[in-house]
Amino acid sequence: MEIRQLEYFVASVEEKSFYKASEKLYTSQPAVSKSIAVLEREINQKLFKRTSKGLKLTTHGERFYHHAKNVLRQIDIMKDTMLGTKEVHLTLASYPSKLISNALTAFYNEQETQFQLEYHEGSVQDMIDFVYKGICEFGILYIFPKQEQAFKHIMTHKHLEFVPMKECELCVYVGEKNKLYKSQKAITLEELSELQYIRGVRDFFSVEHHFDYVLNEINTAYFDDRVLTNSDHLVSLMLKKTDLCYLGIDTKGTRAFSKIRIDAPEKQLTLGYIKNRSTELSEKATEFLSYLMRYV
Repeated sequence: MEIRQLEYFVASVEEKSFYKASEKLYTSQPAVSKSIAVLEREINQKLFKRTSKGLKLTTHGERFYHHAKNVLRQIDIMKDTMLGTKEVHLTLASYPSKLISNALTAFYNEQETQFQLEYHEGSVQDMIDFVYKGICEFGILYIFPKQEQAFKHIMTHKHLEFVPMKECELCVYVGEKNKLYKSQKAITLEELSELQYIRGVRDFFSVEHHFDYVLNEINTAYFDDRVLTNSDHLVSLMLKKTDLCYLGIDTKGTRAFSKIRIDAPEKQLTLGYIKNRSTELSEKATEFLSYLMRYV
């Protein structure tokens, strides 16, 4: 088995085509096809099946992709080390988050040596894909206790792991134009339905899903959602300039808005990060996660 075979295989997976993989790697399609065929004979397993939408991985192919991506990533690290490359990379993903953005900016400014930063925002599924495909080294997210079993199943299937960092609480954010601004410390589940909302990224692990399917006490489908967005910048502007509110988690880094505690039986959630199960985090990643705890 050669490194080139792994490179051809990974490119074919990500491009879903031998032809597109060959273009990406500046070689010919026959060269890619032949390399994959030799690889399949060596490991005695079929890695791909052809569909009308292009190449699709077999079950063996999915497992092999995970390991191949890992090997290529480690080889890149070895090359950088042996060649004395000075540039360090930090690649991560999270929910759309002003908190993370502020922490990253402050962290970058405080570093004595420059490094390359790559940051992606999205849903939990987006983060899982980013980390699984090797686009990001880790992803920062939160989960609720009753969602833990389903989440662990996904992590096992994707060869990832979740590392808890801190227990947080649910809250509602309001700006100074909202009548509840600095006038109310807690709110009941029933009172939540009387508010008007900015709604952020919504998926199985979102705050809204927690209310709908975990608490079983309130249906957020009936919430008065006035703004739907995956932009944390828009959320901040709307909180600042309108009387709308936002469901979120209680952190230190949101002093510009009023935080109202939610009086619910299960208001705790776990903030943490996901990473490749078989790979240790880089020194820069570990350093940033430690730094982030000052903001949470």
